[in-house]
Amino acid sequence: MNLIRESDLHALRDLVGRDGPVVSLYLNVTPPRPFKSKLRSLIHDK
Repeated sequence: MNLIRESDLHALRDLVGRDGPVVSLYLNVTPPRPFKSKLRSLIHDK
């Protein structure tokens, strides 16, 4: 599954800021596996 398309990257590359450079940042916000396992355990216990 591609979250970012090539056309999106080209649009960002060609973007011009009004007062200076533009910065783009991609963050992976998927929790680590142990977090999910612990969360499921807590929910199951309740």
